[in-house]
Amino acid sequence: MSLATRILGSKTLTAPEKLVLGLLANESMTAKQIVDCLMSDPYDLTFNEVGVALESLIDKELIVLDRIRAYTNFTVDLYLTFATEWVFKI
Repeated sequence: MSLATRILGSKTLTAPEKLVLGLLANESMTAKQIVDCLMSDPYDLTFNEVGVALESLIDKELIVLDRIRAYTNFTVDLYLTFATEWVFKI
């Protein structure tokens, strides 16, 4: 069973959570990148919807905050990636 099929077929994930995991299946992204992406076309989610989805996925240990990759001035970006063995939790 493919990764996309497991994500889309999950009965425990909300639609925003599935979108987040679908995006992260292709590449690690910063929190800012994923929020910007999901708040723009074609997704048009609210900031609250994205925040709740990210918090829920972190609580479920399906995504993790990776080490800090880059910083400029006082801005810090954290990369979000899948948790080890997360596929078995879906």
